[in-house]
Amino acid sequence: MFACHRYLLLPVFIMMIVAPVNAQRTPFTGVWHTVGYGFVLAVAPDAFKAYQVTAVSCVALFSVDDYAITGDRILLPDVAYNSDEEILLDHALIADSGVLLFDFGGLIAQPLLGGQAFLPDICENGITESDRPIDVFDVFWQMMHEHYAFFDLYDVDWNTVRDTHRPRVTPDMDDEELFALLAEMVTPLQDGHIDIVGAGLDYSPGLEPAWAADGVDGYLDVVLDEYIIGDYDEAASGLLVYGDLSDAVGYMAILSMEGFADDFDDADDIEVLGDTLPQILSRFADKDVLVIDVRFNDGGEDANALYIAGHFADEPTLAFTKDVQGNTFVEPLELHIEPQTTQPFAGDVVVMTSGYTFSAAEVFTGAMIALPNVTTIGEATGGGFSDTLIALLPNGWHFTLSNEVYTLHDGRVYEGQGLPPDVKAPMRSTPTDRDVDPVLNHVLR
Repeated sequence: MFACHRYLLLPVFIMMIVAPVNAQRTPFTGVWHTVGYGFVLAVAPDAFKAYQVTAVSCVALFSVDDYAITGDRILLPDVAYNSDEEILLDHALIADSGVLLFDFGGLIAQPLLGGQAFLPDICENGITESDRPIDVFDVFWQMMHEHYAFFDLYDVDWNTVRDTHRPRVTPDMDDEELFALLAEMVTPLQDGHIDIVGAGLDYSPGLEPAWAADGVDGYLDVVLDEYIIGDYDEAASGLLVYGDLSDAVGYMAILSMEGFADDFDDADDIEVLGDTLPQILSRFADKDVLVIDVRFNDGGEDANALYIAGHFADEPTLAFTKDVQGNTFVEPLELHIEPQTTQPFAGDVVVMTSGYTFSAAEVFTGAMIALPNVTTIGEATGGGFSDTLIALLPNGWHFTLSNEVYTLHDGRVYEGQGLPPDVKAPMRSTPTDRDVDPVLNHVLR
């Protein structure tokens, strides 16, 4: 299964000193409904409560009483969801012209909200907390029905899925049987951003390329042992690996799009990348070609992906637009590459991709191919662009789903099929055959 972690509610968090909320009414007080996403936020002076609402349910996500306001911004502490499995996320919201926006560092997604006075009626008469298998089934089906964006892509009739599987639900089903039924329902979707977690189990219907079944470390080892001249270096918690392929060609593998700050105390990923990327790229300043390898990168955070791409851009450049299933932004949100240096790499850039390149790594690839000096070589990417919307079930299980449609700057949607490379070069079925990397051989030729 793909292991992507781009949760919808994980923002690029900007730290600031704030004062606690007092007992007085604030401009945020009220009930706010997202456009799409299914969230309802009840903001009182002494409490902040979040719910996820469908036509049949109102499941409480979390409640905190120590949130803070600074200026036009609500900041929440690390929030533990009401889930059997740990979900711990940072959140922030910002007020703008009478609406609230989820804060993703002003970069990734800003679903609108409209203020109302009361919780929806479904929060009084719908499914809230329940271990009944039929309630879990109904909330799962309804959440997918209202928010999953790609039933047509996978040729799945979700109404038929309900009619086929709901009669199989019995009151005495144990957790393992219910989990297996939910997994069976989504298996035809083959979407690596669907992931069901509960009963100590974890299932995703996403399909990895056959060559990655035994892991991907061996492929990188071949590059480092057989192709890098001299020593190679690592940075950003070992997720940036780089060295020389020849006097004219440099190499940098990006192994994830998150976790760069793990060994840097409280510094965030962008701060770490801002410190390390200029040093790495200065080493390659005199190279004719820089090879960027994301074949072994299964995703992370879009913000990091676009920030890295910004080190190769000399002007703002549109990478993607995106919209949300179930409703729309007022306008489709544009994701741009913003220049991050006054001296971007001047030579040719080759981005190596594979079927394992997924999620935010695909966003990086799509951003890079918007630039004039970039060529892609390898396999089509994995085909999973949407951020993952977290959905909580009434029994404490949770799952993720794809609810956003990314449109590349060329006007096409590549969900499910992946970004095709400019030059096709398939991965070898086993990494150590003659200690050869056929894709890198293509590049060097």
